Amino acid sequence: MDDAIGHAEDMLGLEGFRVLKVDRMPAEMTVTVETTADVAGCATCGVRAEAQDRLRVDIRDLPCFGRTVRLVWLKRRWRCTDPECRAKTWTEDSEHMAPRAVLTLRAGAEAARQVGEPAMPVALVARELAVCWWTVMNAVVLHGTPLVDDPGRVGKVKALGIDETSFLSANSERSTIYATGMVDLQRRKIIDMVEGNAASDLRRWCAGQDPVWLEGIRVVATDLAESYRAGTAPHLDHAIRVPFHVVRVANRCVDKVRRRVQNETLGHRGRKHDPLYRIRKLLLKGTERLDQRGHDRLLLGLRIGDPHDDLLGAWLAKESVRDVYLTDDPKEAAVLLEKAITGCRADDVDEIRSLGDTLQRWRKEILNHHRTGAPHVELICRLAQENPRWGYLRIVGEFRKLGVSVSKTSVATILRRHGLPPAPRRAGPTWSQFLSAQAKGIVATDFFHVDTVLLRRYYVCFVIEIHSRVVHVLGVTANPNGPWVTQVARNFAADLEEAGRRFRFLIRDEDTKFTAGFDEVFASIGVETIRTPVRSPRANAYAERFVRTIREESLDHLLIVSREHLESVLHQYIQHYNEARPHRGLQLAQPIPHPVTAIGGGTVARRDVLGGIIHEYERAA
Repeated sequence: MDDAIGHAEDMLGLEGFRVLKVDRMPAEMTVTVETTADVAGCATCGVRAEAQDRLRVDIRDLPCFGRTVRLVWLKRRWRCTDPECRAKTWTEDSEHMAPRAVLTLRAGAEAARQVGEPAMPVALVARELAVCWWTVMNAVVLHGTPLVDDPGRVGKVKALGIDETSFLSANSERSTIYATGMVDLQRRKIIDMVEGNAASDLRRWCAGQDPVWLEGIRVVATDLAESYRAGTAPHLDHAIRVPFHVVRVANRCVDKVRRRVQNETLGHRGRKHDPLYRIRKLLLKGTERLDQRGHDRLLLGLRIGDPHDDLLGAWLAKESVRDVYLTDDPKEAAVLLEKAITGCRADDVDEIRSLGDTLQRWRKEILNHHRTGAPHVELICRLAQENPRWGYLRIVGEFRKLGVSVSKTSVATILRRHGLPPAPRRAGPTWSQFLSAQAKGIVATDFFHVDTVLLRRYYVCFVIEIHSRVVHVLGVTANPNGPWVTQVARNFAADLEEAGRRFRFLIRDEDTKFTAGFDEVFASIGVETIRTPVRSPRANAYAERFVRTIREESLDHLLIVSREHLESVLHQYIQHYNEARPHRGLQLAQPIPHPVTAIGGGTVARRDVLGGIIHEYERAA
């Protein structure tokens, strides 16, 4: 068709309908349609019927051109011309629209797809289609039920995961409603969900499955709930049971003891400045992941807030449980688990004894972890060491090629446990190590601005030597354009040549004030420019720290009047910074060191810098 209506019908895509009119509004498009059937026969007597009148039916369709679409179907009502026929009148129907439906069938199918595949919220899909929540939910049930009931959807399952989730929170009318989900662990695909988390609910689901399908399951993973162990019996007794959340149970023991000790010693729940509350997250963190500062904070908090060592015992019990999973040797894991059980059950703290009883009941299942999931640890570490640029997902993909299913989280945990950091830090030195090793040959540059009392802004360009922390102010200007920046770089390069000094690298950010001419000046004297990533101030940390220091110690306490005033302030402060100010990075020495003599019995004189904002002390002559 060459006319506009023909093109509209092609775009509509509903076979058997013709477009009568299209009305476009800011947020909605209304398409008036009718069927192409001009002749109809009576289904009862077969006599040719005649059109009696039309009914207007509004129905929502798929969105078009960023607008919601409303179909206005002028539906014919047919009348049988045979006066003796029992069928008097009837309305026409269509395969694209169900009777009394709010959505077309294709719109309902698309709504079900968006909720199912990309997991879009039902409310969001309803808003896009301009319908209510229940309309979309009914479409999901209508089109999704056949997909869920398809026997070929699941296939064979070798590793089954079972866990509960809170489906509806409790309110004044009901308690919390739980749902139990079944997952294929190898394909990471949900199989089914049932309401409730009791053993009877899970047993009922198992009883409804094909016995042959259940026989194919080799591993069942659940948490430490006895209801799951009872619910899978006897249908899955042949499978190897592997519990998860074991360390979580140990963490819960630590938290319970911390809360009890907190109340017993201070008489209230944890508050911001309470010693045990301040270390609550450190208590749950693995000890191998704590740095020295974290260890010191943890021990100090326990020393102050745990007078009877109850919490210390719970923390040690938790770490003993973690040790079981930190080893790759099944025999060593059995020994460690036995030690953890014996130690917990012999403790005087009720919570720790309860943890030991739980570990004893699930002892066999806990050791099954090393029989099912641990054999790939060596291969994971080998792939990471032989391919230092491979990330976690790359290793997961390589395992999938070998027919082995492993998750990204498992790979990350195993590599962290064996001291292998994420890529690309796995190979070569880190940025901090690089700076420390090459400090003598590195300088860093940056700008900072200063606003005067007359609302004039000046820009200061400086260079700091990483090894000695000596700072050089290259210049001050109100207009830091390319020629000016290139010229101050040329002046600094000439000073280096005259002094016979050499540097290998210059670190700078992506500021547009640093032009190609700026880099060429340093390249001419053999200095390679290293650009830091965008929005990464830590990559140029030494320069950024100097800017903070000069602001806190001088500029924030002065009212700058003019450029000459600013240059005078910078000259005095830089002289103090380089020759008199101690630096923690230099073991409290000065960038330009001076000989130190003992004070003895002499007097100490004070010298004021910048009008007394900064004080320097030296032995009086």
